[in-house]
Amino acid sequence: MRGKSSDPATWVYYLPINKSATLATYSNGILDNPKTMRGIKDHKWDMQAKISGIYIKGDVIYYQLSLANQSPVDYDIDLLRFYIRDKKKGKRTAVQENELKPLYVAGNTSQVKANSNSTIVVALEKFTIPDAKYLAVQVMEKNGGRHLFMKINNKKIMEAITLPDLK
Repeated sequence: MRGKSSDPATWVYYLPINKSATLATYSNGILDNPKTMRGIKDHKWDMQAKISGIYIKGDVIYYQLSLANQSPVDYDIDLLRFYIRDKKKGKRTAVQENELKPLYVAGNTSQVKANSNSTIVVALEKFTIPDAKYLAVQVMEKNGGRHLFMKINNKKIMEAITLPDLK
């Protein structure tokens, strides 16, 4: 008969080390970052949007988008769109647009309350832009006319800050 042992069996678990942090981890970490980039912005009727930082980690580029609402009316976000577009178009030529689907979006993408600020981080697959094109960022208001539009050229994307490895 076995009684209670003074030396119980020990179980050892070997857990794999998290080699790479997830998109969500990086995106949520970037949300609170201070502004690292300037010059890419648009404003309409007391609503302002600006790209306040571009970061890169592996095959993913993170865009930090700051929205500031100085009006007494809430800004309901209907659409947040990223696409590559031609810089110049001839009179009878079709405009070519390649829409980019976000891999991950962090932050409040539904509404910016009256007299407040909001930050959104969008993770896109790594890419570069030819000279004749630019990255267009569009933020559209639901049932409203305060649509914001920003252009990012390849030079700004090349200034992206490399994110460190997270353990």
